Amino acid sequence: MEPNKKNLKSSAAVGYDPNFIDGITLDLPAVANFDHKLQQNTLQYIDERNGGLTRHYLDYEGGHFSLCMSKDPERRSAIVVGVNTRHDWKTGIKGNTSWKEDPRIPSHCQLRNEYYAGTYNAWDRGHLAMRLTVTWGDTL
Repeated sequence: MEPNKKNLKSSAAVGYDPNFIDGITLDLPAVANFDHKLQQNTLQYIDERNGGLTRHYLDYEGGHFSLCMSKDPERRSAIVVGVNTRHDWKTGIKGNTSWKEDPRIPSHCQLRNEYYAGTYNAWDRGHLAMRLTVTWGDTL
């Protein structure tokens, strides 16, 4: 299977693309299909780029991934992550690579830097989508 030809030069990567592979559509799971408890624990976002629509998936500009976060402060992680990866086309990571919270996600819903520092834990900072894997294209 080959990536869709339009993705060979992605000039404006904004999140996961369900049509990334030619001839196949692989949509992210619809929150409406989650069980009731999981639906209730799904964080919603206001998408300023699309007229302030409320969405469950947060798309990352400059990265080929999207995620659906839990709003449960005990969980503090993603419910679903969608990633498009091209191992044949990498770019160096540009800009600041320091760890920081995402301002679009409430702080109490995120694992903070202190969680990863010091003692061993089962997660590393790239457990949702490793930055090197999702940052590729001609404008990064």
